[in-house]
Amino acid sequence: MDGETIATIDGYTLYDWYHVGYFVVSPEHRGKGVGSRLMEHVENEARTAGYLGVQLDTFRYQAPEFYAARGYTEHMILNGKSPERDCIFMVKRFDAPTIDTYRVTDTLDDQTIDAMVARLEERGRDATFTDMLDQYLEAMSIDDASRVLDIGCGTGVVARRIAGRSGFAGLVTGIDLSPKLVVAATRLASDEGLSAATEFKAGDTCSLQLDSDGFDAAVAHTLLSHVSDPQAVLAEAARVLRPGGVIGVFDGDYASRTFQFSTDERSRKMENIMDTVVTQPRIMRRLPALAGAVGLELVASFPHVFCETGHADFYLSSIRSFATLGPKSGVITQEEADDWVEELEMASDNGTFFGSTNYLAYVFRKTDMQSSCQ
Repeated sequence: MDGETIATIDGYTLYDWYHVGYFVVSPEHRGKGVGSRLMEHVENEARTAGYLGVQLDTFRYQAPEFYAARGYTEHMILNGKSPERDCIFMVKRFDAPTIDTYRVTDTLDDQTIDAMVARLEERGRDATFTDMLDQYLEAMSIDDASRVLDIGCGTGVVARRIAGRSGFAGLVTGIDLSPKLVVAATRLASDEGLSAATEFKAGDTCSLQLDSDGFDAAVAHTLLSHVSDPQAVLAEAARVLRPGGVIGVFDGDYASRTFQFSTDERSRKMENIMDTVVTQPRIMRRLPALAGAVGLELVASFPHVFCETGHADFYLSSIRSFATLGPKSGVITQEEADDWVEELEMASDNGTFFGSTNYLAYVFRKTDMQSSCQ
């Protein structure tokens, strides 16, 4: 209904900070990106006005995970009579470094983008990684689709894989936040002679400028672990799918990623950093519930353990890209990153390397339930 109030936020300023006082989104509009966009607007206004950051408080039973995903950290906890009634004071400083570089690809410099392109392409050429991709594409019956949406397409690895299949005769549309990655995807598709079967555009995955019910299939390949509001992205994907359309979601369970260093202490420190530099390191554990909430039913799932021992192959490009991407995250110095990369490369050369990550693929089908990221 026009003029309907679906969300409200108010607050006040005190010295160098903006304080959120009252913030509520109507139940029927939660999980659709409304809260994220409203908070982003408040943060942008506060940043433009020159404040140091935003402060707020929330109870444990309310939305601390929502704020944590947006970069807020716990400042103080006022314990209640029971844990769910703890009042958590949270803060987001605007001068704090960006953590997950893959979440802000539209702001990265050319050197960082180049490192990212190299990593994405190297990973896309790995035979095991390609097999995992092909497995869920087969489960989606992707060759039967006329229009496919590649959400968060990066350099277009998945789009090109689909477009190059002998049984596929449709069009793949790739959307990515970074115009630079879109340029790279367009160039790489042209190099492989796939321009007629692909198109790439810059855009926000939570606010796709696309018609509803316009795609037969969608793919979100290593995207949801890097977005602030995964449910909102899923809701938007569901909106643009036709009824009965399918979406394949593939990502790492990055909370499980581990590398063995010279000491267990160094190994644990790297695991803690990985838990920080990925926005949603546990998203694949929650995905069936999030997808169900936006009208997507689970059709198939494929769990994988990607472990390399002795010599690194798949992980080698990831390790080397960390020398550039790690310090950009702000949680490790360049000297530390170089030292860690050197140790893992040496372990690989010596045949003593160990690295492992759990990966999962899900295939969902759109039900009659209508979802929107409005």
